[in-house]
Amino acid sequence: MTAALTGGVRHPKIYAYTTDAYENEAWIGPREGKGLLKVGYTDLDVDQRIYKQLHGVKMPTPTAYEVQVVEAAIADDGRAFLDHDVHAALRRAGVHRREGEWYECTAAEVQAAIAAVKSGARLQSLRPRATFELRPEQEAAVERTAAYFTAHADGSSPPHFLWNAKMRFGKTFTTYQLAQRMGWTRVLVLTYKPAVETAWREDLEGHADFAGWRFKGKEDAPPDLGDESPLVWFASFQDVLGSDDDGNPKAKNGGLYEAEWDAVVIDEYHFGAWRDAARGLYVGDPETGSSGDTSEKAELDTPDLDEDFTENLEGALPLRVSNYLYLSGTPFRALTQGEFLEDQVYNWTYSDEQREKAAWTGHGKNPYAALPKMYLLAYEMPEALREVALNNLSEFSLTEFFRTEKTDDGPPRFIHESEVQKWLDLLRGQEITGLWANVSSRNRPPLPYEDTNLLAALQHTVWYLPSVDACFAMRGLLTAQHNTFYRDYQVVVAAGAKAGLGKEALPPVEQAIGKVPQERKTITLSCGKLMTGVTVPAWAGIFMLRELKSPESYFQAAFRVQSPWKSALVNTAEGGEDEVVHKEHCYVLDFAPNRALRQIVDYATRLRADTAAERNDEAAIDEFMEFLPVLSFDGYSMSQLHAADVLDYLTNGISSSMLARRWNSPELLALDMRAMEALLANPDLLASLEQIEMFRNITDDLTAMISTNKELRQKTLAKEKLSGEEKARKDDAAKRRDNLKKRLQRFITRIPAFMYLTDDREKAIRDIVTQLEPQLFERVTGLTLADFEQLVNAGVFNDSKMNDAVWKFRTFEEPSLHYGESEDTAPRTVGGWTLRRDEQFALLVDTEVLRPGDTLTGASGAQAMITEDYGILVGGIRQDGPDAAAKAATNSAVTDGWTYWSASTGYGDGSLAELHALVA
Repeated sequence: MTAALTGGVRHPKIYAYTTDAYENEAWIGPREGKGLLKVGYTDLDVDQRIYKQLHGVKMPTPTAYEVQVVEAAIADDGRAFLDHDVHAALRRAGVHRREGEWYECTAAEVQAAIAAVKSGARLQSLRPRATFELRPEQEAAVERTAAYFTAHADGSSPPHFLWNAKMRFGKTFTTYQLAQRMGWTRVLVLTYKPAVETAWREDLEGHADFAGWRFKGKEDAPPDLGDESPLVWFASFQDVLGSDDDGNPKAKNGGLYEAEWDAVVIDEYHFGAWRDAARGLYVGDPETGSSGDTSEKAELDTPDLDEDFTENLEGALPLRVSNYLYLSGTPFRALTQGEFLEDQVYNWTYSDEQREKAAWTGHGKNPYAALPKMYLLAYEMPEALREVALNNLSEFSLTEFFRTEKTDDGPPRFIHESEVQKWLDLLRGQEITGLWANVSSRNRPPLPYEDTNLLAALQHTVWYLPSVDACFAMRGLLTAQHNTFYRDYQVVVAAGAKAGLGKEALPPVEQAIGKVPQERKTITLSCGKLMTGVTVPAWAGIFMLRELKSPESYFQAAFRVQSPWKSALVNTAEGGEDEVVHKEHCYVLDFAPNRALRQIVDYATRLRADTAAERNDEAAIDEFMEFLPVLSFDGYSMSQLHAADVLDYLTNGISSSMLARRWNSPELLALDMRAMEALLANPDLLASLEQIEMFRNITDDLTAMISTNKELRQKTLAKEKLSGEEKARKDDAAKRRDNLKKRLQRFITRIPAFMYLTDDREKAIRDIVTQLEPQLFERVTGLTLADFEQLVNAGVFNDSKMNDAVWKFRTFEEPSLHYGESEDTAPRTVGGWTLRRDEQFALLVDTEVLRPGDTLTGASGAQAMITEDYGILVGGIRQDGPDAAAKAATNSAVTDGWTYWSASTGYGDGSLAELHALVA
C-alpha cells in the first residue's frame, strides 16, 4: 500500500556533480582550467539517480561524489526542458565536452546555462577572447573598401563593393574590422547558407576588439533597436524573403524594416549568382546525368531573384541601407557580366595567397605557412574503361561510368562494376600495362595509392561522386572481401538523408579521422554534402568523380582539401609556441582532363575585374599554375603543363608538348599478327628493309614472333600456366615486337619534318608521298616509295590515329605558315594521313555544335550524316566537307554546301553557314 503512494508528483531537475577522479582533471579544450562536471536530468531524487549512474555494476565500495548544482528544469513560460538543452547552451558558449556528458566548466557556468535556457536567451560566449590583428591582405581590403564607401557616400544610391576572396581569407573578422573602421553600429548580414551563422557569431563574440557588440541569430529573440550599442543581425535570404499567409513579411522580421542599416553584407554571394549550379548539388544535372543529393535541398535551396542580382536586391528588400558589401570566393558570373567595376572589387585569390606565402619576409611567423600548395593531377581514363561509359555524344561520362542499379536484397551496385573495380586496381598501380599499353617502368605515372609520396599524403581523402546510390555502391566495393587494400581505410558515406543536413554530416567524418589522424586512414564518399562551408583539416586529396560544369562548384569542392592542418608546439628553448604544419601539399585528382583544364582556365582568367583590353589570359594562367602545378597523364607519360599547353589542349584537344609525344606513340602503329604475317609474306619488302642497318634482322624477328604466338596461343587463351621455357619465349617475342615498333617509329617521327617541307596542305600525306613528293619523302625518312606503299598495304600504320595526328599537327602549324595573312587565305580543306577534312566544318564538330551521327538536311530534301572522322556521308560515300557533299547530293547542281545543308542543334536550327557564325 505504501509503495502505491510514492512518485505522485514529479519534479524535473537539472543537476551537476563531480567525483574525486574528475574534480581536479585538467581541461584539454581551448580554455584553461580544471575540474569536470557531469550534467544530467531527472524527475526523481537526484542522489538516487547519481547512485544508479555510478553503480551500474555493483562495486566493493561506493564511488564518492559531490553535487554542485540542482535547479528546476522549468522554463519561464512553464514548459519543461531536458539536459540536452543545457548541453547545447554550454557547447554554443564554447564549453568543451568530454565523453559521457562530462563538461569542462564550473558550477556557476552550468547555472548560467540553465538560466539562459529558462529565459530563452543565449548564454554569452565563455571562450577566451582572441587578440590577433589583421593580416596584410585583410588590412588592404579594409582600407580600399573604406576609401570607396567614403568617396561614394553622397551618391544617389548606396555604393556596392565586392570582396573576391577565397576561403580562409577571414571574411567575417575582416568585415567586423571594416565596421569598426567605418564607425558602423547597425550591420545586417544576409546569406544563402544559414549554416555560416556559427562563424559570424563566434568571430564577433570571440575577439577582444568587438566587446560590447550584440549578435542576433535565427533562434535569438528580436533585439532592442533602441539600444545604441553596435548590432549585427544575421539572417538567411530564405527567411527574410519569406512571407506569412497573407503575403506580408514575417512578423519576427519586422525590425529589419524599421532600422537604418549602415551596411548590408551579402555573404556567400555566389550562391545567389549561380543558383543553377548550387541546385545541381541536390537536384542533379540533366545534361550530365548526375542526380546529386536530394537531402541537401533544404540546406542549399535558394529563392529566385532576378538575374541582375545587385540591381534588384534593393527592390526585393525594401530596406534603408547606406552601403552594400558582397563576399564571395568564386564570383565568376558577377565579374564576367561586369556587375562590378575594377575599383569596386578587392581580389584575394589562391595565387595571391600562395605568392605571399612564398615571398613572406615580415617579422614573426609567416601567417600563410599552414596554407598548403595545391596540385592538380589529371589522368586520361584508359580506353578499355572509357568505352563502357560513353554518353550520347560518344564522350566518356563519369556519370555513366559510376551508374548504379538497385538490388533486391542489398545496397545499389555499379552497372559497370567490373570496370570500376579495374579502376580501383589502377589507382594502386595494378594491371597498369594492361590498361595503358604505352606505360613502361620509365614513364610510369604517379598513381594515388601506389606512388610512395601520394600514398603517405592521401591518408584521408574525399571522393566526389555523381549520386547517393553511387556513394553506397562505392562503399560496398571498397569494403568487399577481395579489396584487402581498401579495407584498411575506414569508409564514411556522407550522402543521403540519414547522414544529416549540411554540417550535421560532419561528426561521423571527424570521428573516423580521430584525434590523431596520422594513425588512421579514411575515405569519405559524398555527392554534395560537406562540399561547401566545412573544414576537415586532415583531408589532403579530393577525387573529382562527378561531372561538375561550373568553376564555382568545382573550386568550392576543390578548396575543401586546402584547409590548413597544424598544431601548436611549446618552444622550451626560447619560450612561447611554434607552429607545426602537418599538411604542406594537397591534391585534386581528376579523371576528365579536358574538364579539369577548362576549370583551371576559368579560375585563372575570369576572377578578375580588368577590362578585355588589359587581359593577358596566358600570363594569368601561367601565374596561377606556378602556384597550382598541373600534372597531366595522357596515356603515354605524365608531364607538368604550362599555360600554352593548357590553351592548346582546350583549343585543339591536345597540347603542343603532348602533340610532340604523339609522334612517338606506339598507337600510330598497328603491328598486330595480321600485319606481321603480311610483312613476312612480302620477301621483296623484307629484302629492301634489310638493307637498312636497324632492320638487318627483321625476318628473324617476325618469324620468331609469329611462331611463338601460334605455339602458345591455346595456352594463353586458356590461361594455362606456362613452363619456364615457354615464359622465356613469350617474353622474348614481346621484347622483339617492342623493338621493332620502336624502329618503325623512327620513320613516323620524321613525318612532321616532311610536312614542314611540303606546300600542299589540302592533300592527304599518303597522296603527297605517292603522287607529288616521293623523292623528298625518301630523303627525309629513308624509305623508298615502294617500301612505303608495301608497309601501308600490310596495315602497319594505324590510319585513324595517323589522320588525327596529322590534322592536329597542321592545326598547330597553320598560324605560323600564314602569319600576317588574312584567315580567308588559309586553305579550308586540309589533308590528313589518308583523308581530307574541311577545317571550318571540323570546328563545328570540335565545338560540339554538331556531333558525329547528326543528320544534315539539304534544301532539296536530301539527307546526309556526319561521320566520326569529320566527313559527311552521302549515299554511303564519305565526302570531305559541305561543298563536296552538296555536289554529291545534287549531281553538281549545287556547289555551296554551307547554305544548302541545315541541321537542328542545341544551339537552334539553321544552315551550316548560320551555325558556323556562332563559333567563328
